[in-house]
Amino acid sequence: MGYPIVTVESFNSTALKITQKRYKANPKALEPKKYQHPSYGFKWNVPIWYQEGQQEVKLVWLKRVYLNEKNYFYEILRARRQSYRRFARGVHQQRSTSELQEYLPWSEAIFSLEEVVGKFGNEPESKFAKHYARSLLKTMYDQIDFSYISKHYKDDGLFFEILAAPLRANTYCYGVKEGGHSAFEKVMELYRTENVQLESGHLLRALGCHNDVTSLKTLLLLALDRNTSVIRLQDVVAVFRYVSNNPIGQEFMFNFLIERWSDIYKSLSTEHSIVVGVISACSVGIRSEQQVEQLKQLQRNGLHADEFGEFDKIIEKTEEKLNWIKKHFRKLADFFENQTTSR
Repeated sequence: MGYPIVTVESFNSTALKITQKRYKANPKALEPKKYQHPSYGFKWNVPIWYQEGQQEVKLVWLKRVYLNEKNYFYEILRARRQSYRRFARGVHQQRSTSELQEYLPWSEAIFSLEEVVGKFGNEPESKFAKHYARSLLKTMYDQIDFSYISKHYKDDGLFFEILAAPLRANTYCYGVKEGGHSAFEKVMELYRTENVQLESGHLLRALGCHNDVTSLKTLLLLALDRNTSVIRLQDVVAVFRYVSNNPIGQEFMFNFLIERWSDIYKSLSTEHSIVVGVISACSVGIRSEQQVEQLKQLQRNGLHADEFGEFDKIIEKTEEKLNWIKKHFRKLADFFENQTTSR
C-alpha cells in the first residue's frame, strides 16, 4: 500500500501542524479500482519523536482515522483534496459543528472555503460562491456581541476576549477595507510596533485588504525597498501574498511581476527563496493561456529569470488550473447558485 510522506510546518508561534499523505511517484496515477476506496484513506499510524530544548525525547502518534467515523475535521481536510462534491459535503458537516470554537478546525474550514472560492477569481459567478461561504461562517459571527464591542473597544485588556481568534484576521481585513486610508495608516502603525508574530501577521494581512490600488502598489514597493525597515525582510513574501489574495490586487499583480521584474530581482537578488515566493504570489491570479505565454516570455527574456525553476512549476500548475476551470467551473457555479437561491 506504499508509505507516507510526513510534513511538519509551523502553525503559529506555539504550535506545529503535522500532516501525512501517501507517496506516489506519479501523483496523477489512478489506483486499481478495487483499491480506490480504502478504509483508512491511505493513511498510517505514524510514530513521531520530538524534543523541546534539552528535555527528554518524547513519542506521540499521528493516527489515521477510519472513514466511517463522524470526524468533521478529517472530512474537511480530506474534502479539500477531493472533488467539489466532497468539498460541499465536508463543509455541510462543518455547519453541524457550530458549537465548536477551537482555532484549528475553523481555520482549516475557512482555508478550504477560500481555496475553492478563489477558483472563481473576479468572475460574476463568484458572488454566489462568496454568499455561500458567508452563510457557513455566520454561526461564528453570530456569537459576537457587537453592542459589547462598541462599549468596550477601547479597553485593550479585553481585546482577546471580545474577538474570537479564528475571526481576528478577517475582522482586521474588513476594518481596513471599510475604513479606508485612515484605517490603513493605523494598522500600519500597529504592525510596526507589534512584537507578537501571529498578531503581526494578522495586521500585515489587513494591510493587503485595502481597496485603493495605489496604496496596495505602494505597499509592494515598500516591501521591495530594502533601504528602509518598514517591511521586515521575512515579511516580504507575506506582503505579496496578502495583496494577491485581494481581488483588487489580483487584477494588477501579474502585470506588476511582468513590468517590475527587474526591480524585484535587483532588490532581492541575494534572497533566492524570497524571489520565488514573490513570483508565486504574483502568479496566483493567472486565468488565461495568454498570461501563461507572457510568463514563459518573462522566463526566457527577464533579467536572470531563467535561474528560477519556480516559473516552470507555476506554468505547470497554471495549466492544470485552467484545465480544472474548464472541467468544473460551470458545475460548481451552478451548485453555489442553487444553494444561494434555495434559501
